[in-house]
Amino acid sequence: MVFNKNTPPFRSETKEAILQIAEKLNLPYSGIMQDWAYEVADRNHIQTYIDYYQATAEWDVKFVLIQMILQALEEQPEETFPAYSCIVTTLLTKDFYHHQYTIYYWAMPDEDVSDADTWRITPLMRQIWFKNSTCFRK
Repeated sequence: MVFNKNTPPFRSETKEAILQIAEKLNLPYSGIMQDWAYEVADRNHIQTYIDYYQATAEWDVKFVLIQMILQALEEQPEETFPAYSCIVTTLLTKDFYHHQYTIYYWAMPDEDVSDADTWRITPLMRQIWFKNSTCFRK
């Protein structure tokens, strides 16, 4: 599989969304946490993140939550990884347009997927990317 080298538009989290999630889920926040969503994500709370994602209509909040969900998925034990992979695939496929950049990032387009330096979820992100990217991008 060859990646289209046109990177999707960059998107980053908003401080307002982070603060909202931190308050609702009682998570720590300090202004110096560069990768907040990845730092605070806990694999044991993946279902909480998914439930919140499905309950909110705010795209800025969903954007941060999907980062937390992906980090928690990356760290799932073998016995729960397949089930959560299916849920995450459904979320990302449904909301692909809003999460293109995040999916592309985790797909690691410049790396060989067999490389030990890729993330565990990289093959899944690549499947989602290749299945959906032609629908939204030229």
